[in-house]
Amino acid sequence: MLKATCFRPAAGGFIYRAPNPWIFGRADNYLVAASQRDAIAGALAAASIGKSPASRLTRAMGVSLVGFLITLLASSMLLMFSIQYPYLGMVSIITTAAMVALLAATIWMLHKVAILQLARVTPILADARKTTERISNADVLWASRTAGGGTSVRRRWVLSGTVNAFVAAAFLAFAYVNWHPGEGSFNAATSLFTGAAGVVFGFQTVLHFYCALSRSIPAFARQAEQICSRTVKYGALGFAVLGLGYAGLLGTGVIQPDFAATRVRYTRLAGDGDIEAMGRLAAQYRDGRGGPEDFAKAREWYAKAATAGDAHAMFWLGWLYQGGHGGPKDLASARTWFEKAAANGDGAAMTYLGVDAQYGIGVAKDVAQAKAWFERAAAAGDSQGMNSLGTLYRDGLGVPQDYGQAWGWFEKAAAAGSAPSLNELGVLYISGRGVDRNPAKARAWYEKAAAAGQLDGMQHLAIMLDRGEAGPADPNRAAHLLLSSAHLGHPWSKTVLGGPLLFLNPATRTGIKRELTELKLYHGTVDGEWNDEARAAVTAYLKPNS
Repeated sequence: MLKATCFRPAAGGFIYRAPNPWIFGRADNYLVAASQRDAIAGALAAASIGKSPASRLTRAMGVSLVGFLITLLASSMLLMFSIQYPYLGMVSIITTAAMVALLAATIWMLHKVAILQLARVTPILADARKTTERISNADVLWASRTAGGGTSVRRRWVLSGTVNAFVAAAFLAFAYVNWHPGEGSFNAATSLFTGAAGVVFGFQTVLHFYCALSRSIPAFARQAEQICSRTVKYGALGFAVLGLGYAGLLGTGVIQPDFAATRVRYTRLAGDGDIEAMGRLAAQYRDGRGGPEDFAKAREWYAKAATAGDAHAMFWLGWLYQGGHGGPKDLASARTWFEKAAANGDGAAMTYLGVDAQYGIGVAKDVAQAKAWFERAAAAGDSQGMNSLGTLYRDGLGVPQDYGQAWGWFEKAAAAGSAPSLNELGVLYISGRGVDRNPAKARAWYEKAAAAGQLDGMQHLAIMLDRGEAGPADPNRAAHLLLSSAHLGHPWSKTVLGGPLLFLNPATRTGIKRELTELKLYHGTVDGEWNDEARAAVTAYLKPNS
């Protein structure tokens, strides 16, 4: 077996594939004489029997590899049925972790065995020369299946056929279970790929059992085996590239998610008892993604997910009750669900409980209680809780007024993703409260707030761009930001656009008229004068959102 797998006859001797300690690297190949081949084979055979370190590692490696294959199949099967039986999801995670550990152990032992073997053969290779001719992994695998006597060869073909049969069954079962037309093209492509892989492994199963039953290995078997191996290898590579490309296009916004398809998929999964799918389906109904907005449906699915223990769903169910979305407003039920979500660690629910206490929504007004909830929310990582704490310190509500503390909390909230805090930091820098006055930093924070769609930040940045404060003036962008913030509902921007706009530079007023002209709402002279015709165009621009 050693001579068959490690050596290949060649002009002038034999090609020898030396042990490779680096599993994913290329092994060195040598041209050796017959005497060197015999010496190397003897050294490797001596290392693989008895109680030598290499022998013990080899046996342990074999056990780990078998364990890896078993856990791989078990994990695949568990994943397929984890939707119908949610507890299997955790079992699958544990099985997958064991599989990864076994694979890591196998790779480590391969590395150590190769080092021990190299120590034995290196002196023998002192006079051998390296060659560009190679013995590939496919060559080694084929030799391992065909070398030796008839009984041992048949046993190896039966073993490899059995493994292929299990793999084929896993792929085909996965494709069958996950084949759901109408749930998106990528989901369909995944099922088609796994189904095709299952067919290829099934063909290999038939081929291996045919070889086991044949008196001699058919001439076509080697070529068919290579075609199957290359098909799986390049198919997997192509599918990986397709998946990464698809994810990249989604991430960059080049293509938009197929929300209609995901709504269909989440409906099926939620019907099968998948708690996470219930919450996602409720969110799609809440936001009107993939179909019409339907708060009643959102409330129904959030209620199911919340009852099943999903803390995020508990929060959103409370939000729906508090706002009267999808049913009657019920502040008592809202508070109950917020409290349940908070008890399960949901920071957003803690913030809402703090807001309720601060403004007396459904409970007695209690700023001290509000502060306690905001502190808990901040400790849980909720950015709005941090922002609310900053607001208490900024305004001196329930605490001594402290702009330094306010700045600190606003900075933490901004780092955690709070858009309002971006604007608040700009306000503190422009006013010099809690920090040294720094218009350049204020403008930088307003830029971030505007980029996040925060309306106060858009309005403040527009004023700085109009005046050219802490940077170059940009009247056209100032005009666009004022119009956009008003269109999105900012009360100050809506009010001033209906007034004389005397505080704006003529160039900014011209920019506003130009943008309204491009929208075919203004038909007058594009100049710096602000007149009734321009105000009427603004009214028409804001009418859909007023």
